[in-house]
Amino acid sequence: MKCRRIAIISLSVILLFTGALFLFYNFALVAYRSASYDNEFRASYNRLSRTITIERMNGEGRWHIGGVESPVFIWSPDSRRLAYTATHSFGSRFASILDTEYNNSTHVITDVAWLGLSQSADFGETHVDRLEVTEWIDNDTVRVEFSWFNDKMGENISGWFIFELSSYSVIGLSLWE
Repeated sequence: MKCRRIAIISLSVILLFTGALFLFYNFALVAYRSASYDNEFRASYNRLSRTITIERMNGEGRWHIGGVESPVFIWSPDSRRLAYTATHSFGSRFASILDTEYNNSTHVITDVAWLGLSQSADFGETHVDRLEVTEWIDNDTVRVEFSWFNDKMGENISGWFIFELSSYSVIGLSLWE
């Protein structure tokens, strides 16, 4: 009888510990989750390791992006690509698009955006404050919002542009007043 009581108490402690660990991992560490529209892929963010993990729901095929904070995930309408925006641990904001079919990543780099912006006017030196993919226009095109601080003018320049992945180019640009 005494052994049975010890076994029940031990089993209860193990179950309690396992349950607490499960809850901690799923709700405290993993801060953000996003499933693709076809439910084939899942993106998650672990606050403790500051790592984005993108994986197939069946557990095959994994991508890890480390050293990031505050990610935002947006899946393409066909669920093939994931646009994610995050902040590097040293503070700069970046946007990238992961293609799950071809297993590669395209960076929506500030140079491409700046090229599109600098064709409109000469703004001098700038520092990117914000760069974020906000929506998918179609399976190959995203809308990106930005904000730059301009040294020459002493003010922020902000707006949005359309970024086409197949041509790797800015095809539309709008500045906010």
